[in-house]
Amino acid sequence: MESNALIVRSEIHGVRIDLSVDDDEVYGWFKDYLSGFATSAESPPTLSFFLKIKPADYMEVPEGAEWFLHYNCLAGLTDERFCYFRNSGSVMRFDPAKSVVEGTITEDLLKNRRYLTHLFFSVVLFEALRYHGLYYIHSGAMVGSGGEGLLIPANASSGKSTLCVALLHHGYKYLSDDAVFARWNERRVEILPFVREFHAAPRLAEVFKELEFLKTEPVYFPGDDKRAFKAEKIYPGKFLKLMGAPKVVLFPEIVSERESAVIPLNSQDALTLMIPNSPLVMFSLPAAKPHLGALKEIVCSARCFKLLSGRDVYENPSDAIAKILRLIDLPGGKI
Repeated sequence: MESNALIVRSEIHGVRIDLSVDDDEVYGWFKDYLSGFATSAESPPTLSFFLKIKPADYMEVPEGAEWFLHYNCLAGLTDERFCYFRNSGSVMRFDPAKSVVEGTITEDLLKNRRYLTHLFFSVVLFEALRYHGLYYIHSGAMVGSGGEGLLIPANASSGKSTLCVALLHHGYKYLSDDAVFARWNERRVEILPFVREFHAAPRLAEVFKELEFLKTEPVYFPGDDKRAFKAEKIYPGKFLKLMGAPKVVLFPEIVSERESAVIPLNSQDALTLMIPNSPLVMFSLPAAKPHLGALKEIVCSARCFKLLSGRDVYENPSDAIAKILRLIDLPGGKI
C-alpha cells in the first residue's frame, strides 16, 4: 500500500473491509457510500481493495480471459486465477484466494460518481462478499408489525421503492428498498440490509407529502428520473438490521391495468424469477452451491407471488397496498 493512500474502513455484517485509494475526492465518495458500515477498528481486514485513480499505467485484462457477466457498460471476465471487472479502460481485479481487489480507475469513469460507487464498485464488492457467505439480492425487504418478513425482488423500474414507501405508511419497517444480502445462520437463511439511499420517482411526492423535496433533488443517474434520499431522515425509527426468513416473496412488475393483482407461484417458478435478481449466483463454483441453496431455501420456506402492479399503486397507494396485503395474507393496518 502506498504511503499517501487513504483508507475507508468498513464492516459489512462481520466482514472487515479496508478500501485504499490515492485520491482525496474519491476517498470522500467511498467514505460517504459506505458510511452505513463505517468502523474505526484497525484490525486486519478480511477483504482489501487497493484502487489507483488516474495512474500512469492502467491495469489490463489478459487475452483469453472468458466472459461471465455483461451488465450495462460493465463486463466480468475470468482466467484461472482472477476475476476481472472492466468498464471501458477502468479495471478491478479480484483474487478470491487472497480476498484482495486491485484496480485502476480512468478519468472518464470519474465523471459519473454514482456509477463508480453504486454500480462498478458494488458489483465487485458483491462478488467478493459471496466468498464470505453474503449473497446479494436486488430486492426490497420490509417487516410487518408482527415480525412478518416481506421480500420484494425485482429489476429496476419495477415499483420496489413505491411499494416500500407505501408499506411504511401501513406500519411496516424496512431493511432496504433495493439491496439486501442472504446469509446462512446454521440451517436457516436470514436477510440483512446493504445500507444505502432509497431511490424514488418524484411523482411519489404527489401522494406522500413528506417526499415533496424529491421534486427539486438532482437525478440519481443521468437519463433516469429517480432521486436518492436517506430513508432514516424521513422515516426515523423504521430501520431494521436483520430479518429472518421471509414469510412472503413478492415479485412485482408494472402493468397498464388500473387494478393490481397477485398470482401465486410455486417454488420452482419463484426460483426462476429469483435467480436473475441475484445475478452472480451461478458463477464461481466455491460460492455457487451455498448461494443457490440460500435462494432455494428462501422460496421454498415462503409463500411466493407475482404482483401485477397497476395504476392504483400510484393513484391511491394506501388502498392499493391494503388490498395487496389482504391478497397475500399479510397484516397491514395503519399506525
